[in-house]
Amino acid sequence: MRLVSQLVKLIRPKQWIKNSYVFAALVFSGSLFNLSMFMMCCFGFTIFCISSSCVYIVNDAIDASSDRAHPQKMNRPLASGAVSITQAMLLLLTLLILLLLSFVYVNIHFRVVISIYLLINLLYSFWLKNEPIIDIICISLGFVLRAISGAVIINVTISPWLLICTFLLSLYLAINKRTCEIKNIAIEAAYKRKVLEFYTIDMLSSMSSVVLSATITAYCIYIITTELMANMLITIPFVVYGLFRYQHIANSTEYAESPETAILKDKPLLICVLIWGLACVSFMYINFT
Repeated sequence: MRLVSQLVKLIRPKQWIKNSYVFAALVFSGSLFNLSMFMMCCFGFTIFCISSSCVYIVNDAIDASSDRAHPQKMNRPLASGAVSITQAMLLLLTLLILLLLSFVYVNIHFRVVISIYLLINLLYSFWLKNEPIIDIICISLGFVLRAISGAVIINVTISPWLLICTFLLSLYLAINKRTCEIKNIAIEAAYKRKVLEFYTIDMLSSMSSVVLSATITAYCIYIITTELMANMLITIPFVVYGLFRYQHIANSTEYAESPETAILKDKPLLICVLIWGLACVSFMYINFT
């Protein structure tokens, strides 16, 4: 049973919340209550969870030796030795087989998006994570591909502004993640990402300010220029508060290194996200009921 729990930990189910971006096109196209489209998005979400878990296994296998020097990452299954490389590769092979079998039930466009996602992340794991600027762009592109996959799997047109908002938001989170990692270097003296040698707190702070402003601007333009968004202007204050609240978290706590942890542990931010989500669904679908 301990091995099973460690294998489950290896595929990082807690990280699957990131794949919820697959549902963005479904919600913002006004198709949330279309059962067949909803089921297809759920299937797409599942496929993305399998794909991202494959990436996590590869990444952990590559970083196992360096993770042993990190106070938290040393407890990961491969770094701690709870799961052997052979066991991890067998699990990876199983997931890849499931992934290939699932391709039978999705269109070619979705397969292409998943393939691009896997390729970018493989390049990231082996090389691009050590390339400054490119590393955070790769992280952001992963979220954009999630949003695109949700559109192509149900054959709806996705707004370019939604993709821009997705890219900028994920870029903002990635920048703050790097900032938090630099702040923790003193605590994690034996562990240091190679790419952090390029970044400084001041540089990342400047980048964060620019991207934060661009994110708010892009969201406002998206709301104003999309016909279905007439009632969505009320969501802008929640977006502004949520982003500023996260900036506070990034400056005063270690949570920013894991955005999903920040959302779950910070009650004001969690409440803001929930209210924003409910407001989006409520106001968007007034015109559809």
